[in-house]
Amino acid sequence: MLARMKDNLIQRYQLCDEFNYRHRGPISSAPNELVAAKEIFGMDEYFKTKLFLKKIEGQIVELVFTHGDAFEKHDNNHWLPSSLWESV
Repeated sequence: MLARMKDNLIQRYQLCDEFNYRHRGPISSAPNELVAAKEIFGMDEYFKTKLFLKKIEGQIVELVFTHGDAFEKHDNNHWLPSSLWESV
């Protein structure tokens, strides 16, 4: 499926309710996915995620779905909640 990624993607990614881990248990109390990536996997993963989001921001990308969750076809590593894209 083709989708246009929204603008301000890094900020939108940080504000997604799906990525608020504060009330989800002992793994992380991070307020968003970027902070959780930094806490769990280190700065390298944090910057990889930010670069990935910047690369696809405002672009039309092909999404693939795994158990209802959207991922960019070529990356297939970062979950992209529906609040981050619009189908085209």
